[in-house]
Amino acid sequence: MTILSSLHNRYISLSPSNTSNLSTKLSFQILILQIFYYFTAFIIFFITSILLGWNESTLKLIFSWEEISLENSFGLTLILLWLINSLISVLIITLIISRSKLVWDFALTIHLLNLIIISLINGFPWNFYWWILELITVVLVIILGTYTTRWIELRDTFFDTDIEMGSK
Repeated sequence: MTILSSLHNRYISLSPSNTSNLSTKLSFQILILQIFYYFTAFIIFFITSILLGWNESTLKLIFSWEEISLENSFGLTLILLWLINSLISVLIITLIISRSKLVWDFALTIHLLNLIIISLINGFPWNFYWWILELITVVLVIILGTYTTRWIELRDTFFDTDIEMGSK
């Protein structure tokens, strides 16, 4: 986790300064998170498409809701890929946001923007399985993101001391 802290410190130095407008910083963070969300999904879906010999466009798979299903292996694989992408999103949120109070906001924002983008591209998602998947992934990101950011926040307070228990 020390790698996460050093990467986070490097990110902070690249982000807008603390004296700048807070809304600019939040917009920048949302934009970065959304880019990474789709970038990691693209990489995961692209590699899987090559390995499994899918003829579907990677972008079509990412921005569609019709294929999400529990009734065939293709739909199950897509569900698994989105769950993996959610785990990667937890790491990205931990690096970029690193405040447990903000994880809820950013996780919900990522998924709300995903809903808006998918609705603009393919129409409103009427697939029940897609909605269940979105609910599961947002809960997964919130729970794990809150845990990892809280661990980093509390690590300096409780876990980085050189005092050994019981020594005088």
